[in-house]
Amino acid sequence: MIKLYTSSSCSSCRKAIRWLKKHRIEFETINLSTTAIERKDLIEILTASENGLEDIISTQCHAYQTLKPKFEELHVEQVIKMIEEDNSFLRRPIIFDEHHFQVGYNEEGIRQFIPSQMRKVQLKKEED
Repeated sequence: MIKLYTSSSCSSCRKAIRWLKKHRIEFETINLSTTAIERKDLIEILTASENGLEDIISTQCHAYQTLKPKFEELHVEQVIKMIEEDNSFLRRPIIFDEHHFQVGYNEEGIRQFIPSQMRKVQLKKEED
């Protein structure tokens, strides 16, 4: 099952939701505006990402900007605790399943979440 971490005010999150619905792909939405991220989910996200914290930390958020000079010196465990306490550290949307991972909305990248059988059908339609 695809997990989609969003926030209410995120236009990229709304685009991802529309795209997944349009393609009739089932997903679970976790709204980080109203729900704290669970530690196990955060570890799962970090495991799925190629570059760990670098992929998921929003360097534009106020909380990061406040800590910027010291952020690089923090231990991973400290950063995880900070994210658990303040979801604003996370970039959005975060989209992942057991095989794929994406941060942010990207029309080409999100296509990886189309199940292979559906992709084959779509490619065949495009060829015809």
